[in-house]
Formats: sequence, C-alpha cells, structure tokens
Amino acid sequence: MDDDYDNISGLTSIRCYNQLDEDSFSSGNYQECSQFNNDSDGYSEPCLLCLSLTGNLKNYKKLDYFEELNSHKCNYLNLWAYYRLSKLQGEEYQKMRKFIIDHWYNYIPNET
Repeated sequence: MDDDYDNISGLTSIRCYNQLDEDSFSSGNYQECSQFNNDSDGYSEPCLLCLSLTGNLKNYKKLDYFEELNSHKCNYLNLWAYYRLSKLQGEEYQKMRKFIIDHWYNYIPNET
C-alpha cells in the first residue's frame, strides 16, 4: 500500500514515521491489537498500526529522534497516526479511527 511519498527517504517526516513504525512495535499491546489482525500469514496493516501506536504511547517519553523538533514530538506522533490511518479504508478505517481516538484520549504518560 506504499505510494511514491513513502519512498522519499530523505524527508525528515518519512524518516521519523519509519522510526515510529518500527522502534516501539515490539512494545505494543499484542493482546489488545490482535482484534485488528485478520492476516493469517503475519500482521495486517491495522494490527501493525495498533502495535506501533500502543508501543509509541507506552514509550512516549523515550521518543527522542526528532532532533531539533523534539519539542514537537506529540505533533509528529499525531501526524504519523493520521497518515497511517489514511491508508486504511472502510470498516478497518472506522475501527482503527475509534481505537486511536480512545487511546489518545485515555493516554496517561508513565514517568519512565
């Protein structure tokens, strides 16, 4: 589901988005995100987004790769979530949108 924009590796936004996709994936909430996995061969796109989102929220205070824009990491995380969500369609989009809104609203940063 990549488009040409995703292949411009020199863009700061793409570099940061790729790190948001990958770095906290393993810290994601597998139990909660399994509801979005409809791919028997791996992880579906909604499940990958869920795992990355829950991992990034869990590790929010450790997100430190935005360089001079680090004070805007909440904005980057928000834009990343919107960009990844925009690649979904139909029921997947609706369910993931609700999930993101609920988790963002209920997010309480931990102090680690």
